[in-house]
Amino acid sequence: MADIMILEDDRQLSRRWKGALTGVGHTVEIVETASEGLALAREKKFDLCIVDIFIKRDGAYVPDGGVILISKFRQVHPDRSEPWWSTVPIIAITGASGILGGYDPLRTARDMGANLMIRKPIPLNEMMKCVEDLLNGAEGSAAGGGGAA
Repeated sequence: MADIMILEDDRQLSRRWKGALTGVGHTVEIVETASEGLALAREKKFDLCIVDIFIKRDGAYVPDGGVILISKFRQVHPDRSEPWWSTVPIIAITGASGILGGYDPLRTARDMGANLMIRKPIPLNEMMKCVEDLLNGAEGSAAGGGGAA
């Protein structure tokens, strides 16, 4: 089975996904910031990452969310050494509805290299299917509960 990292600020949601994913045999690590995700990625290889694009603390977005993690994972390395995370499948998620001031976070995630983009709310069965599809080599695009980019 797969090792999966979840970057999600909604603890209830991340625990729900972790329970479902571990229930089918996957190993899941949960982080709440891009900094935590990068530190963990230096210690352990993952087969898939589920990344919330925006992270909130005390009602405000923090500049340490999924956009940062995806950009760090996909950045070009000048020495041509490609760490495992440069090709790991990434599911980018957001609860943001529509486009924020002309900025579409899911389109940005796609342009940065995420494999699949999903808007919350995400039915659990849909998330499980997306995870299994990407782990089995399916090409990603857009899906999602509240509409996809």
